[in-house]
Amino acid sequence: MPEKILVIRFSSFGDIMQCLPAVGALRMRNEHAHVHFATRTDFVEVVQAYRISQDQTSAPQAPINCVWALDRKSGVRGLFRLILNLRRERYTHIYDAHSNLRSFLITSALRLSCKFNLARRPKRRIKRLLLFLFRINLFSKPFRGVDSYLEPLHEWLGDPGITGKFHSSFDCSTVTFATVRQRLPNDINQWVAIVPGAAWPLKEWPKVHWQTLIQSLGSPVLVLGGKDDEICKNLVAPSDAIRNLAGELTWLQCLSIIKIVKAIVAGDTGLMHAADLLARPTVALIGPTAFGFPKQPTSRVLEVPLKCRPCTKDGRGRCRNKVYKACMTGIDPHRVAKTIHEVNDHAVI
Repeated sequence: MPEKILVIRFSSFGDIMQCLPAVGALRMRNEHAHVHFATRTDFVEVVQAYRISQDQTSAPQAPINCVWALDRKSGVRGLFRLILNLRRERYTHIYDAHSNLRSFLITSALRLSCKFNLARRPKRRIKRLLLFLFRINLFSKPFRGVDSYLEPLHEWLGDPGITGKFHSSFDCSTVTFATVRQRLPNDINQWVAIVPGAAWPLKEWPKVHWQTLIQSLGSPVLVLGGKDDEICKNLVAPSDAIRNLAGELTWLQCLSIIKIVKAIVAGDTGLMHAADLLARPTVALIGPTAFGFPKQPTSRVLEVPLKCRPCTKDGRGRCRNKVYKACMTGIDPHRVAKTIHEVNDHAVI
């Protein structure tokens, strides 16, 4: 009887991007296993589109057989319905990659109906307390989220280097650009995509820095982001060399663009982790956060060495430096522009 594996990760987009290589590794370990993934409704399309291949020339395969959706607006009733559906599957392995109350309730309820091997991604709360309150950093440096999702699976995977043996991609064949096709340039592969927004203001690079970067870059720029990213609004005057699509695209449409642009510049955001997962030329602007470092050799990290950082898990909280957001304001736009050219040249070579 083949293994039947459930991976649980409801959100956020960036965490799902960092979790997907673990799913690929599970598939690579056992190609006959049935792999299911439980996530939030708004991320189902992206998870369904995930593909892996031996290399960039091999035919991509879908490592996930079934995606279960949880509507965050459905409350307890929706969670109960999901549990009832999952109980019928009788999993042999469950990986709780979220480790929150909902995932704990799911795994506890499923225990009542069948036995399974359980792996759980730890929150490391004591380490976080020591880091953010007492400045004692016991985490790996730099902390890469992709590795943290793989670590709980070492006993199942056996080979710790298995993620280096496959290539990640997304099947964007279902993407339609009916609403944006006319705004996409024919030479999109010569454009640089920038992601100015972030979920929390502490990890946003200043607007004036983005404006300076655009002026000094020497390449046309495509702006990506969410509809609530205020920093993307009126960033620069529209022109033939600037296209602002923030808030106009789905996650999968953004991924289809990231796959073909010249390079991507972003802070600790979901789209940065997506670009890193796709091994695209990426410049990551890392400031106050502790866990946002990319993994691929195609990614470059720019940061300011300050004793006060990291000071937050994900950008929430307040800045404790006498210079507000010194870890972000100290990243020079001209240095970013130079690094974009360097990382792109390296990718071409």
